[in-house]
Amino acid sequence: MRLQFNNINIVEQADIKLDGLTVIAGENGSGKSTVGKLLFSTVKAVSNLNSVKQDYKQKTITKYVESIYKRVSSSRFRLNASILNDVFPMPYYRLIDKFMAIYNDEVLDQETKCAQYHEIIDKMISTINNIDEFTPRIKKLIQDDLNNIAICLEETDNLAADLATEIKYLIESEFMNRICSFNTSESHVRLQLDNKETAPHVVEYNLTDDEIKGTKVKIDLAESLDDATYIESPLYIHLLDSLLSASTFREISDKRRIGLKPMIPVHIKDIAEKINAARYIHEDDIQELMIDDKGAFVFKDRSLYYQKDGVLYSPINVASGLKAFGLIQLLLETNVINERKMLIWDEPENHLHPKWQVAFASVLVDLAKNGVPVVISTHSPYFVQGIRYFAAKQDIEKYVNYYLAEKQDVNSLATIKDVTTDLNQIFVKLATPLNEIMNVDEIRKNK
Repeated sequence: MRLQFNNINIVEQADIKLDGLTVIAGENGSGKSTVGKLLFSTVKAVSNLNSVKQDYKQKTITKYVESIYKRVSSSRFRLNASILNDVFPMPYYRLIDKFMAIYNDEVLDQETKCAQYHEIIDKMISTINNIDEFTPRIKKLIQDDLNNIAICLEETDNLAADLATEIKYLIESEFMNRICSFNTSESHVRLQLDNKETAPHVVEYNLTDDEIKGTKVKIDLAESLDDATYIESPLYIHLLDSLLSASTFREISDKRRIGLKPMIPVHIKDIAEKINAARYIHEDDIQELMIDDKGAFVFKDRSLYYQKDGVLYSPINVASGLKAFGLIQLLLETNVINERKMLIWDEPENHLHPKWQVAFASVLVDLAKNGVPVVISTHSPYFVQGIRYFAAKQDIEKYVNYYLAEKQDVNSLATIKDVTTDLNQIFVKLATPLNEIMNVDEIRKNK
């Protein structure tokens, strides 16, 4: 995979390979988080296309089926119910389920699906036309509704339009709808989902003044990534109940959440729901933390605890470093991260002692070796060296790419350059602040 973009937030341009494990190093404010949020938004938008497409079909079909049943119900009790029930099952959602089951059948081709739609619809039209109690007007209205269902099911999916809708929603959530670089006329994003040189599977979109102005989609949804998880902090674990009760922009706009509730970005609500899914893991499937601690995070009596040696501890009383390893444990248990689901972690070294930074680097390298696409940002030389060491030890160095995000001056946009063959650029950049304050004896001498 490959992510290319220009003029997004504080980043002027970037061209980033996503072959296995990608490391983006740099100082605070150099654009590392911009990459993570943009990648999350784009992958999430693509992975949502299937559900968006299905939601649209189901909502449209539901509208017409409800209309049909209102027309039929007025006569149902005056007619032989068995005649109607044969083609208009009760309750009405059974008919919706019948259509959607055909639509979602991955074995059937489009021609076969259309034939099955029409078999159902033709039988319904024939039944209605043979019932004299229905007036010609009612028969025509029902037939129009059924024909609209057929049109909806048969129409070609507009992936570009669906992608634009999803990207717009995620930009509003992740960037507060301010994604284009200041004083920039146009921004561009391109995500290539494979490594083909000719006819690649790509997603592209342009933005002007933070608005989507054009999208291009050439992908096989069956082959693209299924999901992405973006993590900023292990503290989500002890804030779980609060995060689950908060709302996202879409939930508020769709009026799914009622009352005065805080609004949080999609990626935070997303990780909260994924942590919460671990409550359904059987106790035999619970994994220990991937460090020498022999503990694990578990759900007991509907609450999340840290369990060690048979004792339960509230997450708020557990070290933040343990929570970082705990997040990995919970995400693996619920299959949230795998070879089709990307993990993006912003500065995972936060809350970790240098010894545990190295241990955590080992965990991430192990995930990458097992096929999980991993992208991390960092400003820790310990962490970068840990990735470098364990990648060599696990023999996956050729699948690890390193980038340095930096500005030329405080007022310029950042660039993100490939430094895979020259990691000294990272170490010099990250070590400079320490080197500048090392010579304490010289300070004393000059007093």
